[in-house]
Amino acid sequence: MIQKILIAIFLIGIAFTLGFFFLKSVSKDLPGGSENQHALSLDEPPLKLKSIGVNFEDFEFTKQKLEFGKPFMEYGFVIPGSSASSGKDKSNPQPTYVVPLGTPVRSIVDGIVVAIPTLWSGDF
Repeated sequence: MIQKILIAIFLIGIAFTLGFFFLKSVSKDLPGGSENQHALSLDEPPLKLKSIGVNFEDFEFTKQKLEFGKPFMEYGFVIPGSSASSGKDKSNPQPTYVVPLGTPVRSIVDGIVVAIPTLWSGDF
C-alpha cells in the first residue's frame, strides 16, 4: 500500500514538473511577454513632457482652502495619515495637481495614444 502511495506521489510530481516547464516554454512564445515588450520599446522615441497640464492663466483662485496647502504635489509626496484611508502616512506614486473644477487641462505629452491601461486603482 505504501509503495502505491509513493509511486502515485512520484508520478504526480513528474506531471507537475513537466507541466511547469511546458507552460514556461509556451509563455515565452506569447506576445506581450516581458521580452517582447522590451523589444517594442526600443523603437519608440523617449517620452518627453511638453507641459505641466494646466495653464496658470486658466486658474480661478478662490478662497477655498487646498487640501494639502499647495496645488502641485510631486512624485512621492507623503500623504499624511490623517488624510489617508489607512490612517498611516503613505507616498503618492504619481505627480498630482489639484485645480478648481472647470479649469481646462491639457495633455502633458504629444503624440498618438497607443494604449490606455487601467491602473491598480481602477483609474486610467
